[in-house]
Amino acid sequence: MGKVRDYARKLVDGGLAELVVLIGSLAKGTYTPFSDIDLVIVVRESAEKTVDRIPRYIDPSLPLDVEPLVFTVDEFIQTLRTKPLFRAEVAENGLFLAGDRSMLQKTAETSRS
Repeated sequence: MGKVRDYARKLVDGGLAELVVLIGSLAKGTYTPFSDIDLVIVVRESAEKTVDRIPRYIDPSLPLDVEPLVFTVDEFIQTLRTKPLFRAEVAENGLFLAGDRSMLQKTAETSRS
């Protein structure tokens, strides 16, 4: 977990992310040798399509494969509003790794609206 947290801090410190949250089996503690690292990565803005952002966030030096979900701030908020299962995963199981912790408050606010 230390390497994953270091990776998240590196993204934030390097200006590549505003927020990094771990979700999925690693966050829940139910991972297996076949698990990957599910990361929610929030960036300030991007002109790229969502799928085109992903390669920048793959790091072969990590012990497991990274599965990044990369959102702009607006996309993150919209996804929280329109995808209840995603919102629940982030709110209930998400582990803050690095960045602007106040963005996670949006998860709670969105759950109530």
